[in-house]
Amino acid sequence: MPDESDVEPMRLGGFLKFYVRGAYVIPVLVAPLAGLLYGVEPFTLAMMAAGFLVVTLALAAVPYRRHHAARRYEAPTMQVARGLPASALTPPDRLERTRGLGIVWWTLVLGSGAVIAWAFVVVLEAGGFVTDALLPYDAILIVAAVVWVIVAALFVWLRPVVARNARLAAQHPDALVLTAYQGFSDTLATGMVLSRVTGSERPWWRSGVPMVYTLLVDGEGIGFWRGVFRPRRQYHVPWELIARSAPAFVTIGDHSTGPQLGVELTFRALDEDEFVGLRFVEFRPARANIWVGTPFGSREVVEAVAAAIDARHPDGDQRYRGYTVDELRGVIEELEADGEHDLIAETLADVREWVAARGGTVPPGGEWLLERLAAGDAAGRG
Repeated sequence: MPDESDVEPMRLGGFLKFYVRGAYVIPVLVAPLAGLLYGVEPFTLAMMAAGFLVVTLALAAVPYRRHHAARRYEAPTMQVARGLPASALTPPDRLERTRGLGIVWWTLVLGSGAVIAWAFVVVLEAGGFVTDALLPYDAILIVAAVVWVIVAALFVWLRPVVARNARLAAQHPDALVLTAYQGFSDTLATGMVLSRVTGSERPWWRSGVPMVYTLLVDGEGIGFWRGVFRPRRQYHVPWELIARSAPAFVTIGDHSTGPQLGVELTFRALDEDEFVGLRFVEFRPARANIWVGTPFGSREVVEAVAAAIDARHPDGDQRYRGYTVDELRGVIEELEADGEHDLIAETLADVREWVAARGGTVPPGGEWLLERLAAGDAAGRG
C-alpha cells in the first residue's frame, strides 16, 4: 500500500473539474435560465441558483471522494487469506436453520395479514377512520400493515437467495458459498463476458446474471448459480481459465455514487487453446445473513473475500496478476516493441515486489525474470 505522504491530497481544483465534467453543474445553469423565460424575479433566480449549487455540490462530494480513493488504492500483490465474518458465509447446516426461519417468516406474513383483515373489518363496522382521533383499532390496522409490508418485502427479496445458498452449501459442504451483488445495470454485461469466457451458446437476452447471485468456489472452479428451490448453475469457469481474484474499486449498481471497493475476477480468454488476453468480471461481496444481498463496505472484509477465492486456486501463486511467466515475457516484449519504456519500468517495479513477497523465488521457467530484474538493479546502481 502507498504511504500516506505519497498520496496526492484532494484539491479544490480537482473537485471542481469533477463537478463540471460530471454534469452536476447543469441544474445550476438550467434552472435560472428556465426562470428567466417565465419572468422570475432576479432575487428569486439567485436564491434558486444558490439552492441548486448547494445540493449539487453535496451530491458530487460522495462520488468524488470515492473516485479519489479508487485512484490511490493499490490491491496487495500477494494476498493473505484472513478469516471471513460469519455474515459472509453460508455453512453446510444453514438449510436446517433456514427451515425454522421460513416458519417464522410465514407466521409473520400470514399472522400480520390476518390481523390486517380483522382490524379492517372492525374499522369499517365502526364507521371508518376518525380524522380527529386515532382509535385503538385504527392503530392496530396501521401497525399490522407496516409489519406486513416490511416482512413481505424481506420475504420476497431475501428468501430466494437464502434458500439457494443453503441448498448449495448442503450439497457442496467443502465449497466456499458466497453471495455476490451485481446491481441492476451490469447484469447483462457481466453475463455476456461469462458467456464468451465459457463458450456458452445461449442467446444474449438469456445471458444476464441476477442482481444477487451465488458464487460457489470449489476444487473445480467458480460456479455462478441462480434459482431458488432448484438452484441451477448458469456458468462454470474452471480454474484453468481463472487468472486471479483481487480487490479493486468497481462501479456497480448506481453509477452516480461512484466506485466502491469490490472484487475483480480475472479470466483467461482462449481462442483454440491459445491465450488471447484477459477478461474481467466485477462484483461486490454481499451478506448471507438476514441482510442478505446487502454489499459489504468494509475494506478488510472485501479483501478477505478476494483472498479466500484466490486461496482456492491450485496455481494462483504461480502467476503474476493472472499471467504465467511466459505470458508476462510476451507482454514485456510487446511493450518493448512499442517503445513503452516507462510502462515497462512500472511493470518491472511491481514484479519486483511480487518476487520479494515470494521470498525472492519465481515459478518454474521464470529464471529469465530474475536475470531481467538483476540487470535493472545493476543499471540503476550504475
